[in-house]
Amino acid sequence: GKSRLLRVCLPNHHDRATLEGEISWLQALADEGEINAPVPIAARDGEMIVTAGADGVPEERRCLLFNWLPGRNLQHDVTEDGLACLGQLMARLHDHTDRWQPTASFQIRRMDRIYMLVNPDGLLGPLLAGRFEPDTRRLLQAMEERINAELKRLFAGHPPQVIHADLHWGNVKSYRGRLQPLDFEDLSWGYPVQDIAISFFYSMGNPQFPALRQAFQRGYTSVRPWPEEFPGQIDLLILMRALDLLNFMLTTGFPGEERWFPAFVANIHGRYREMAGVSD
Repeated sequence: GKSRLLRVCLPNHHDRATLEGEISWLQALADEGEINAPVPIAARDGEMIVTAGADGVPEERRCLLFNWLPGRNLQHDVTEDGLACLGQLMARLHDHTDRWQPTASFQIRRMDRIYMLVNPDGLLGPLLAGRFEPDTRRLLQAMEERINAELKRLFAGHPPQVIHADLHWGNVKSYRGRLQPLDFEDLSWGYPVQDIAISFFYSMGNPQFPALRQAFQRGYTSVRPWPEEFPGQIDLLILMRALDLLNFMLTTGFPGEERWFPAFVANIHGRYREMAGVSD
């Protein structure tokens, strides 16, 4: 009589070691008990990851089962108070991974390159060679160079920590005044500023974004110091997410491309000039 969540993984999206890493963090959160995240559930034989097939599906898929979290997605009730609570939740997750010691076998991806979702060649690789006008390609190249320089600087410093890497308001449920994080499949070795930038990317289209951003920061700093090392660092990393998502949509045949593509690219260009201080 209990509700469960079954995830059927996309083929070749994550390997078994990465899924085992996700399970390890979720089990650690469950053991500590301060953050209500999905709890992995073992099959009857004790296995946490089950490979199964079905008629009409060409390949077998890895499957994971979790307990169901009640509540309403935060995206349905976006307020400054809600974003302040989201900032607190992210800070608590960062505090947890500061303390947590993964096992030696723990393996997840590193967020030390722009194109994490698909196709490491990225927007300027051969697959998308004909997609952009020369001026656009030059601007994308300048963006890539600036972001890659910051990633190189970040990962040459203090060691990274485990981050959620997809904690936006669509991946959080609110239940009885408490926020619950969902969807840990993209967790990565990275830095808190990267986690925050990903969350902010999905909020930018909201007309109240400046106020929501301040509310998030207010909530985060009620738990731990704000991690931005220089003005514009998070803005630059927001653009990293934008390029990664654009690359994903173009290389996977995302529907409705003819409608969203021009506006999406124009938005990236405008924000790069505005937020990263690049003139025409």
